[in-house]
Amino acid sequence: RAAARRVQARFTRACAACDKPLNRARRGGETKPQEYLKAFSSRWLQESLKTLGFYSGDVDGDYGAHTRAAVIEYQKARGLKPDGWAGALTIATLSLEMEKAK
Repeated sequence: RAAARRVQARFTRACAACDKPLNRARRGGETKPQEYLKAFSSRWLQESLKTLGFYSGDVDGDYGAHTRAAVIEYQKARGLKPDGWAGALTIATLSLEMEKAK
């Protein structure tokens, strides 16, 4: 449970940079992970990966083949499961790294 709360806190920081507002779940006022992923911005992902040197394409907000390849390279470099999906752990890790880069 504590690990899940840490990831949720990281999500909150990650989604502060998102284009879309977060939807709050009705149950207990908590935000569901699925809602974080819906709010998650491909543009933010591309900008972050580009800043860190993993993405060299245009920042167009389209989660295409180049973005997926950049996510896989980032995941490999950070010891995450290289599946190309910017899931909870990938977003949280990237968010924390971007905070440090500021």
